[in-house]
Amino acid sequence: MVLIFNPAPERDAFEIAGGSPACLMLHGFIGDTREMRPLAETISQTFGFHVYAPLWPGHGSLPHFMQGLEVPQFMQAAHDALTKIREQHSEVVVFGFSMGGALAAQLISEHPVAGFIALAPMLSVRTPLLPLSPLARYFLPWIYPLKMGNIDFLRLRQVILDADPTLDLDDPVTLARLREEVRFPLPITNELRKMANQARKAARNIYTPT
Repeated sequence: MVLIFNPAPERDAFEIAGGSPACLMLHGFIGDTREMRPLAETISQTFGFHVYAPLWPGHGSLPHFMQGLEVPQFMQAAHDALTKIREQHSEVVVFGFSMGGALAAQLISEHPVAGFIALAPMLSVRTPLLPLSPLARYFLPWIYPLKMGNIDFLRLRQVILDADPTLDLDDPVTLARLREEVRFPLPITNELRKMANQARKAARNIYTPT
């Protein structure tokens, strides 16, 4: 039983055709495009604007798929998304939620757009393990949340069922195997720290209406 990265359609990138200005909607860390869909649909229905919401690398499933990801890969995804939407619309408004807001700040400082809407942007990261994160890959590459608590710890039951609804999470054998498979790559927290630091610096160079 190995959980496979295969985002469900409702978690994957989506696009709603419409007019200008186009709206680029960037979701947050460990989230997916479902975070942006209600707002996107409201904007589309109310104003008729074009909307595009990409899915970040390693997202849309369980967190171990983020292993090895670094800031440049996220920034490349942001650049690719802006390029894609500008192929159809020259005027773009960027919405960024949490981590998406931090990456949007860097993107906009390099490529000005018509407007920036920051939704609880990630400008700092606070976790007790953060000071250790640069060295984490050498001695603590993974955190196993199911070894720290039960299946309902941090709402993991729903996260796992979202990834694979066929699993019986009350079966002891299944749970024993999941304790080894469900894991969080600690080094990604260092990448979040870098994103937040870069976002604060980038914000000084943003002259887009925000």
